[in-house]
Amino acid sequence: MLLNEGLPPETRPWLSAVVVGAVVTLIGVVMLKAGLKKVRAQGLMPSRTMNSLRDDQTLAKQHKQHVKEEVK
Repeated sequence: MLLNEGLPPETRPWLSAVVVGAVVTLIGVVMLKAGLKKVRAQGLMPSRTMNSLRDDQTLAKQHKQHVKEEVK
C-alpha cells in the first residue's frame, strides 16, 4: 500500500504488483539456493542402513554355506 502512494497514478495498480512480485521472487530464489546448498552439504546416504544391509548380506552368505554343508 505504501508503494502505491509513491508511484505515479497511472502506474499504481500494476507496477506495485510487479515490484512486490519481483522482490518476493528474489527472496524465494535466494532461500531456495541456500536450502539446496545445505541439502547438498549433508550426506544423505543412509549409512546405518547400508551397514545393516551389508551385515545381513554377509550373514545370509554364511547361512547359505552352512546349509550347503549340512545337506552334504
